[in-house]
Amino acid sequence: MKKTGILPIDVISLFYVLFNVIYIAAGWPRVPNAGLHFAAFALIGSFILIMIRFYNEGCNRIVTFFRYWYPFVLLNYFFQVSTIINHVIFPDFIDPFFQRIDYLIFGYQPVIEWGMRYSNVIVQEIFHFAYASYYLAVPGIAFLIFFRKREYFEKYVFTVAFVFYACYITYSFLPVVGGRYLPELFELTMTYRGGPFTRIMAFIYSNSQHRGSAFPSSHVAITVVVNLATFNYSKKLAILMIPLSFLLTIATVYCHYHYFIDTIFGVIYAVALYYPAVKLYHYLIKAFPEMKFSARIKGEPNQVR
Repeated sequence: MKKTGILPIDVISLFYVLFNVIYIAAGWPRVPNAGLHFAAFALIGSFILIMIRFYNEGCNRIVTFFRYWYPFVLLNYFFQVSTIINHVIFPDFIDPFFQRIDYLIFGYQPVIEWGMRYSNVIVQEIFHFAYASYYLAVPGIAFLIFFRKREYFEKYVFTVAFVFYACYITYSFLPVVGGRYLPELFELTMTYRGGPFTRIMAFIYSNSQHRGSAFPSSHVAITVVVNLATFNYSKKLAILMIPLSFLLTIATVYCHYHYFIDTIFGVIYAVALYYPAVKLYHYLIKAFPEMKFSARIKGEPNQVR
């Protein structure tokens, strides 16, 4: 049975694991439970290397699923760690700097004002629905591509993970906790009020243990990347997603989670990194043809998008 060897997603995942191992080691005194997270990343790196060495096309469906999907399985842990190791350089949160930027732009704090000025129940529901849609759109589009156009799936995972990793590395350097931890907003974002989507988000944040991170907004960055990547799968679906992506971008501020500047850099990260990620993916495929995995199941079109 033919072994797949190393894949493009393995390259950037191993790089991200290596970054964390080095960063945790360098900042050991300022990293809570440094030994635990150091060992966890070492173990994750080892499992990726084991998959590279031993996975073959005859493995059972569970193993095959994990081989395709493991970055998504690990993203939540990666995010949690980025909020734990983010005081290596700055011992305190640096939110006041980003709050000043918003104030210079607007003359007030939009993360506070927007959601309070326009607190109509219907408006609240629209924006909380847009924000909550993120949790369905990222894996939902992935499942659609995986089961209906698998030849695009490997590139989708690569580009989405690439931007996730870039955001998480930024979080590790910049401890920005976000607007909802302002005293006047902390209880409000966890209060059960309004319609179902407002309550869903209150439930999520009432049961969330992490502190941040906010700059850039990964919700915005990943939503824009997913929207761009969806054009490879279905132009009609991608066009339908554009209004939702716009509403989500506003919702990150309206719902009191992010500063306005976080959303701007979320869009910048998405646009600035998506196309280099696509080029890197195709470079790796072209330079190392043995990296081709999904194309063995179903031939991938040659166009680069």
